[in-house]
Amino acid sequence: MRPEPEVRHRFAQLKMRYLQRLFRKELRRRPANCQFNKAHMVNMNGQDVEVRLCMLGVDRPDWNVDTCETAKQATSCPAFMLVRNREQIEEQFENNIQEIDYLRENYRDLYTLSWVLGDVETKYTWWQRFWLFLETRSWRKHPPMIEEKDDAESEDE
Repeated sequence: MRPEPEVRHRFAQLKMRYLQRLFRKELRRRPANCQFNKAHMVNMNGQDVEVRLCMLGVDRPDWNVDTCETAKQATSCPAFMLVRNREQIEEQFENNIQEIDYLRENYRDLYTLSWVLGDVETKYTWWQRFWLFLETRSWRKHPPMIEEKDDAESEDE
């Protein structure tokens, strides 16, 4: 088994790696990351299609509807503003990984390391507790032991 400081170091490395991946995703100039870009569902030929519209200046009477659906459009847009900054992304990430269910669903390796370090309490359902109870009882039948033959008997055969 690895020493606790090494496991904690690995946990911190993984956490930083996930945070950096989230930064790359959330801070990129994409239509979904612009605070003015909103998704709208439009029915076209009987099918619902998602269309992303730039809502900048929607309150002005001379507002023109403009779609913004590609990264190229978002990159060249002078009005592009991020929905969240680095601090907000980091704060939300830290809050999310404090929730055990979220950690187990989205970051299984972090959850496992937390469990190894004893930071996570395992909550069993009633049937899991019952199964563990049955598993630990000595009255259960054990598989029969295979008797080993003596070397002399095996040579006679």
